[in-house]
Amino acid sequence: MNISDKRIVLCRPEGGLNDQLSQIEVCAKYAENYGRILIVDTNYKHSYTFHDQLLNYFIPKQNNLIFDCEKYLGELNEMDVFPKSLQGRIHQYFTQWNYQKHAFSDRDSGEILSFNNQEYDEQLLVHHQHGGYPYEAKEFFKRVRLADTLFEELKRRLSLIGDNYSAIHIRNTDMKTDYKVAILQLKNVQFKKLFVGTDNVETLEYFIEEFGDRIYSFSCLPQADGKPLHYFSDKSTAFQRNKDAILDLIILAKSPDLHIVKVLNNEFSEYSGYSRLANLLNKDSQLLDTLIANKV
Repeated sequence: MNISDKRIVLCRPEGGLNDQLSQIEVCAKYAENYGRILIVDTNYKHSYTFHDQLLNYFIPKQNNLIFDCEKYLGELNEMDVFPKSLQGRIHQYFTQWNYQKHAFSDRDSGEILSFNNQEYDEQLLVHHQHGGYPYEAKEFFKRVRLADTLFEELKRRLSLIGDNYSAIHIRNTDMKTDYKVAILQLKNVQFKKLFVGTDNVETLEYFIEEFGDRIYSFSCLPQADGKPLHYFSDKSTAFQRNKDAILDLIILAKSPDLHIVKVLNNEFSEYSGYSRLANLLNKDSQLLDTLIANKV
């Protein structure tokens, strides 16, 4: 696409999967309302999370969405931009957290890296933030389909589990869960197969000790020492991490018997955003079917 005469929103989302998809959706709605093209950059060299192009995971179904940002960076850098402090620096700025405004700002100028819900004269608007709500992240899935590589791997994993499986999500790195209580509760549930989506290898091992070969899990889980997986900076393993997070979400959501577990130390919600997103998708089978319908 030739973007030289287009009005652009550049979205650089941070955080976990729910946060990132939510930020993208907010920008997509703004771009629709104000007649702009949305370019999503999840592989900016100074970002903290994802570290790969979104196009490797999702294919946009709309003409105003671009997920392969790198080819456009030169043109973007020449555009008149808001926030003004990023003029000529689209390819080379650092972020810092503004605790008063609870938002990312440009490290050099202190300017918040976002814009308001209003019209702007500038050709390029930049949004570099994290956080968000699961219902926004859910809406993102209406705009995309799974990339073929992920779809084929999803089919493989689902074929190994089979039908009528139970599923549970346990967040247990930075957000803590009393997963042993969850296991006690599950012992009262009649299930033959249990898919465990978790970010913590010790949690998974405990489930396997309790339930043996009834447990299914596919993610490659490192020894994280309480660090959320989305903050791992090794780009060589980024595709595996991101793929696992996306496919775990879908496998959780496709279960006819989904269990989500409260976290103990989240001041904003009883459940993690990822759990809440899985639960929302679980209740919308039509959206799930549309998301993975690229080969069916």
